[in-house]
Amino acid sequence: PLVDLYLLWLLVQGQWAQASVMAALSIGADLVVAATAIALDRERWSLLAWAPGLRIIWRPLQLIAVCRSGYLWLIGSRQTWRRVDRYGTVAPTQSPNDPVTLRESEPVFD
Repeated sequence: PLVDLYLLWLLVQGQWAQASVMAALSIGADLVVAATAIALDRERWSLLAWAPGLRIIWRPLQLIAVCRSGYLWLIGSRQTWRRVDRYGTVAPTQSPNDPVTLRESEPVFD
């Protein structure tokens, strides 16, 4: 998160060249870490294409969530569940009187 904040600071200061180098280095580091994890876990290599998108989209969302949580903690606000309004507009696909058929469970691990 500190690298992301530094990157924002560089953009605010108008230092586009240094910001682009920092962005390229951080995306490169993410690709190396993701490639190592994919190799060790023997996952599909196509998953590596998601790494830059996670840096650009997911990390700022995480940072917002952490900052909001920290702010609420600092001001002493209690975390509460929000009420979910239910409207009953989803029609069931099966009648309550129809018998339920269960499949045999498949093994989770090979």
